[in-house]
This record gives sequence, structure tokens and C-alpha cells, in this order.
Amino acid sequence: MKNHQQIFSVCLLIIFAFTGCIYTKSIDKSSRNSLESVSGYNEKYYYFTRAQLELKNGNIDQALDYMTKALKSEPDSLYLKREIAFLYVEKEDYNSAMEIFSEITEKDPNNIEALIMLGRIKQAQKSYEEAIPAYRKVLELDPKQHDIYLLLGGLFIEKNDASSALNIFNKMIHYFPDSYAAYFFLGKIYMDQGNTHDAEKRFYKALKLKPDLLEPKFELANLYQAEKFQLYTVRADDTLKTISMRLYKKYNNEIENRILKLNPEVKEPYEINVGQKLHMPILLSHSNKALSPEKKKKIIQLYKDILEEEPLNIRAKMELAYFYDTMNMKADADPLYIDLGKRSKDEVDIVIRLINQYLDKNQFDATRAIAEGSLKGAPQNSDLHHIAGLAYVGMKDDEKALAHFSQVSEETRFYEDSVVHISYIYQESKQTDTAINYLKDIIDKHPKNPEFMLFLGSLYEEIEEYEKAEDILKKGLSIDTENTKILFRLGVVYDKWEKKSDCIDSMKRVIQLDPNHANALNYLGYTYAEMGQNLDEAEQLILEALKFKPNDGYITDSLGWVYYKKGLFKKALEILEKAVSLVPDDPTMLEHLGDAHFELKNKSDALKFYKMSLEKKDKKEKSSETLEKKIKELKDQGF
Repeated sequence: MKNHQQIFSVCLLIIFAFTGCIYTKSIDKSSRNSLESVSGYNEKYYYFTRAQLELKNGNIDQALDYMTKALKSEPDSLYLKREIAFLYVEKEDYNSAMEIFSEITEKDPNNIEALIMLGRIKQAQKSYEEAIPAYRKVLELDPKQHDIYLLLGGLFIEKNDASSALNIFNKMIHYFPDSYAAYFFLGKIYMDQGNTHDAEKRFYKALKLKPDLLEPKFELANLYQAEKFQLYTVRADDTLKTISMRLYKKYNNEIENRILKLNPEVKEPYEINVGQKLHMPILLSHSNKALSPEKKKKIIQLYKDILEEEPLNIRAKMELAYFYDTMNMKADADPLYIDLGKRSKDEVDIVIRLINQYLDKNQFDATRAIAEGSLKGAPQNSDLHHIAGLAYVGMKDDEKALAHFSQVSEETRFYEDSVVHISYIYQESKQTDTAINYLKDIIDKHPKNPEFMLFLGSLYEEIEEYEKAEDILKKGLSIDTENTKILFRLGVVYDKWEKKSDCIDSMKRVIQLDPNHANALNYLGYTYAEMGQNLDEAEQLILEALKFKPNDGYITDSLGWVYYKKGLFKKALEILEKAVSLVPDDPTMLEHLGDAHFELKNKSDALKFYKMSLEKKDKKEKSSETLEKKIKELKDQGF
């Protein structure tokens, strides 16, 4: 259901454009009725009127002050409390507003306006479980609240609760039989479930209600092209490879790319979580090649209809060109590609669309095809060469990636990134010397670019040439003294070089420049823990880092290690277990967990995690010897 949240968000923006000014509307109403509502309360009337005048002049704080004084004259007035709560909303003080709205609903459980605001505030705070009951209550009281169906349905979409979302949008249709949004979202949900029959019906109904809107046509075209899939719930220790082997008895780049295409929320093959629902392809042939002639004709006609209404529509041209491409209809695809290429010189939206719709969703083959096709109309377009290079990186075709990156012009915005990618490709293919020499030549041409020096420093760091790494990183800092990326890298180099004091100074400087730098906060805290020094400060640094990266396994491990060093072994064990659940394959974290078990006399468990750690370690590491010694001692004791 992730793939239509962006569309839902756009719809919400439209909704809020009309419903977000509740306070302004309430003021207009209160201005008309103010004399009646405060009749007999001269003091309250005076303060209330002053509040309206201050608000009209944009003085929210003064308006709030006068409205609060008015409330003192009638402390039980839910009307005045509501007005004060709206003022807090205007100030973006949502906690104060929520407190008042909660008080109102306690005294008047059926106050729809307060319930709506409570729901919206809780939703903005991502407290979905508290927002949902508020919206449900609103619909119980008034089933004609059109926008609340959209808000509530959207919450269920966010929660991946398709059943509840379907229920809400079907109820919406009962009260609003001509609701385009309800039918459209029902179509999206059914499509996401693989229910093509019901999805098609809902999209055509949406199109009938709003024939001038293009989105249902796009969705129908995608629906007809959609690959059949089955839903798979991720288990503990699952990877895309193990899932593929279980379902298909094989795993390769083609299968991986098709899984990633069906699951755009999965940015990397290893980024899956227990309980997550994945769309796994059922057929392993290219889905478009298996399309019936009737579906092909429908798809092409839908795109042609869109282009007839909007001849310059970028999305329609890209999707139709790529569809032709996959059908081996090159003669039909090329004119569309050439037009996109020619327009890309002046229309940045073409490059943005290609990145957002295809590259960011790991649809590498589509990205490659569209970028290379468009290059036929703009052979020197550096942006397209860069995007094609990134697509080939995703497809693990280094040779073609290098060919495109090398054609990115020095004067363009992607030149720096292309240089880094070329260096990275050499590095990953174990051609570190080639990468270093390439970067040195680039730096000779661009001696004022610290980013190139940063990457060269990281290459020297990798081959343990720490003095050279220090020299080039310091050269980068002489150009940009407050570059936190270079300062952080320099700190890491000092750490590996056993220059702990210099490492600490570098990390402190990073934090001074950027107090929210989670990695520097963690690195400094972990360094203190490893040294057994400043453990209270280390704990605070790592807790601060977790505020910015609350589910980071490495930072969680650092916190557990601090508690271990403090001798708080039970607390350490709890945190270290969480860390390993987040990052199951890190040898250091597994060893830390083994150490905690050892101190708590859980020696069988300690041995288990030590063995797991050793399996993951590079046997050439010095730490492997220490780990092997721990394992031997436990085995000698009979464990």
C-alpha cells in the first residue's frame, strides 16, 4: 500500500486547503454572534472583542492573552476554551491545544469540532492509535463528514491496514455515492492487493465521475501492466535471497530487481523487517511480454488519450515510451524518447520525474531505457548520462556505468557525484590504486574541491595509509574549515591510527558545529566506552544520538556497551539484544552480546554468540584471536 501514499498526501493537502482554516471560519462566526454569546458579561465581552481585533491585526499572542482573560470571567465556557485552543493551533503549540481539546471532549464527548482537531493533532504527531478513535467518533456522530473519511482511510493506509481502509472508503461511498476520491482509493487498494477485477471497476467509476482527471487513466494503464504477485510476510532471519530460494529455488539479479520493482519501499535488498508484507512475483518471465493483444491495445490507447488531452505530459510520454520499449516496438518508442531528450535541455521536470518515478524506486531497467532513449535526442546531456550511470550501478554493470559517468561535463551539477561514483566503482572492484590515481588527477584539475579530497582520504584510510589520509583531509579542511563530513572522517582515521586524543578532538569539533550529528555523538560516546572513561558523558552522548536515529542498531549497541562498561550487565543485555535484533549479522555486536551473557553466567548463550561472531569475522582481524580464546576457554569448561 506504500506506493499510493504520495497521491493520498496530495489529496490531503487539497482537503486541508479547505478545512485547515477552521479557526478563521470560527472567528467569522463568533464575530457575527459575539454580542449574543457574551450578553450580560461586560468584562468578558470587552476581552473577547479585544482578542478579535488583535487577531485581525495578526497579533496572536495578544489575542491569546485577551481570550484567556475572557475565560476567567466564564471559566466553564467550552466556547471560549475552543477559541483558545484554536489560537494555540495558530501558534503551532499543539500540546497546549490538545490539552484543551481533550478537556472539552471530557465535558462534551460529542463535540465534533474538538474531536476533529484532536484527531488531526494526533495524526500530525503520528500517534495514529489515538487519532483513529477520535475520527471514528466523529463519523458515529455525523456520518456526513466527507473529509474525515479521507483522513481516517489515509491513516489505515499508513498502517498498511487494507481491510479497515476498504471498510472506510466503502462507507464513504454509501454516504457520498459520487465521491471520486473514495472510488480512486478503493481502486488503489484493490490494485495493491492484486485484485485487478475490482480495481479496474473502481478506477473506471472514478473516471466516469471525473472524466477530465488523468490519474485514473494512469492507474488503469499500470494495472493492465502489473505483474502478478503473491503476498509474503517476512519471517525472522529472512533475506530476499532466502525468500527467493524458498519460493523459486533460485536467486539472481533479475529476480532481485523484479522484487524491488514490486516493493518500491525496499531501497536495498537487506532492508526488510520481520512482519513486513512483500509483493513477490508469481511469474518469472517478463510480465509485459505475456500481455494479451487486447491489453496491449488498451494500455496504448489510455496513454494516447492522456497525450491527446495534454500533449506535453512528461509522465505519459515516459511510460508509453518504456512500454513500447518492453514490447520491442522501437520505432514507436524512439520518437517519444527523442522528444523527451530535446525537451530535457530546458525542462528540469523531465530529469526530476525520471529520478523520482523510476530511479528512486529501484526500477533500474526502466531508468536505463528512458535515460539512454532520451540521449538520442540530447547526446551531450550530462544529467541523462549521470542517471543512466546510476541505473547501471543498480544493475551491477560497472563497465556501462563508467562509460556514462565519464561523459558528465565538469560544468554540470552532477559532475562531483559522477567523479565519486567512478572512484567508488574502481574501489569496489579492488582497483584501489586506480581509484586513488584517478582522484589525484581530478584534484589537480580542481584543487579547491574538498569533496574530492574527502573521498581520496577515505581511500587512503581503507589501505591504512593513515598519514596520507590525514594530509589530504587536512588539505580539504584548509579550504572548508567547518566541513563536518571531513572532520568526522579525520576523526575515524585518528581512531584507526590509535590517536584517540586526536579522534576525540575531531568528534567534539563535529558536534560543536552540528549538535544533531548522530554519528559523531555515537562515535565519541563509543570511544569513551571502549576506553572505559567518561562513561556518564558517553551515555548522554549516545542517548542524544538515539533521539535522531532511534532504531539504529549500531547506536543501540553503543548504549548497551556503555552499560556493560558500567557493570550494569542486565541492562546491557537488554539493550544489546535489541541491537542484535536490528542488525543480526554484525560480528562486534554479537561478541558484545556474548560478553554480556558471560558476565551474567549465561555461558552457553555466551558461547553461542561468540561462535556466531567468529563466523562473521574476517579471520585476519586481530580481534579474531581474542574471540577464539574466549571460545576455547568456554569449551575447556565443558560448555
